[in-house]
Amino acid sequence: MNKLVEKISIKEENRRICILDLCISASVVVAYLVIVAVKNSSEESLFGMGFYAFFFLFQFILYTILVQALKIEEGNYIDSLLQVGVFTLGILPLLMVVAYGNQIGRLQPLLPLSIQYLWGIILVNIKQRLAAIDKKKVCYVNLFNFVVMVGGMMLFYLFYQYKSLVLVSVFDKRIPKGFFINPLLTIIGILRTQMGEVNHIGYVPVMLFLLFWIFFEILLFCISKYRMMRRSQDG
Repeated sequence: MNKLVEKISIKEENRRICILDLCISASVVVAYLVIVAVKNSSEESLFGMGFYAFFFLFQFILYTILVQALKIEEGNYIDSLLQVGVFTLGILPLLMVVAYGNQIGRLQPLLPLSIQYLWGIILVNIKQRLAAIDKKKVCYVNLFNFVVMVGGMMLFYLFYQYKSLVLVSVFDKRIPKGFFINPLLTIIGILRTQMGEVNHIGYVPVMLFLLFWIFFEILLFCISKYRMMRRSQDG
């Protein structure tokens, strides 16, 4: 029983990262409450979006940075699932409070959080694969993260300008589904839908995102196993 508890509990090093994440995120919530109090308004829009969407996106970007610092047992896929899972769920209580304060169901953050969790798993495992090849190459995971998220958003913007689209929602049927392998765009679509935006295609983009990156993760896992097999045979 003690071994089971030890396996599902977050490691000491990772606990510090989790606390740092919570402290930074909580500071943002407190700062927002101060702004609301000073301006004497019930709700304050930040960068043209409600606080729920702003806060989730802020903590997601912070998450993509901090999740890479987690200490994961090398070659232990289950450990990566557990450590990233515990780290991801650490922010859930704060998200539920923010969601409730914005008249959004307390459990609704679970859907975008599942996207966040999968993305965290991918980043951690890519980092491990790179470290197994050459520890100096682990910085490439940041490049991967940047290309997929920022590069994907830039391509989306160029498409939007080229087609001269007038979009009423992120989940619009005129947007090619391939854009939604970008976790940032998919999360934005989920958040805006949860806040009452029109949704023309349901949660098809979410399913496409999950299927694409789960397949990608399985492919990474198979490549890793193959490399280990070859290494043992050569040894």
